[in-house]
Amino acid sequence: TGCEDSVSRRQSRPILDWVTEFLDRNRSMVASDTGRSRLLSEVFSLLHHVVNYGYYSATDDIKRLLRPLLKLIDGRSDIPMPETDTSEYKEVLQHYLRTERYRPSRETRALVDAKLGALKVLDLFFNFRFNVRLARFAAEFKEVLSLSLSLSETSQREDPFFILLSDKFSLKPG
Repeated sequence: TGCEDSVSRRQSRPILDWVTEFLDRNRSMVASDTGRSRLLSEVFSLLHHVVNYGYYSATDDIKRLLRPLLKLIDGRSDIPMPETDTSEYKEVLQHYLRTERYRPSRETRALVDAKLGALKVLDLFFNFRFNVRLARFAAEFKEVLSLSLSLSETSQREDPFFILLSDKFSLKPG
């Protein structure tokens, strides 16, 4: 019921806030930290379920999640190891970005799995937006249809929209 749904949403709010804050803090993926990549995969799995069951349906919540989600999907923020301020790190980073990140390895696999989880969540968000737009279209269509049906009998016979929707309309010749 509506009341149970409201209580359930209030109880899930700490989880939703934690996921959002966690993703905000983890805006890059570190190849050498496979444990962190696996944790991100699990967070994306949790997020997928939470979104799928409608707990992240508010537009503001989705907007807050999109920026860190897209940042993690985008490979330009991937780094080979935790950042340091040395020239050696810059060389390692350039080498990683040019070649190492494309080579199959345990680290690369963990990053790809996490990114795949993020893409699944993103896909749900797109489906959600599509469903919202489809619902709006259906509501507007119903409104136009009911307006059309409320016209007088004479004007209904002349209305092309009504003729297309009536049982008398046929594509067969004759």
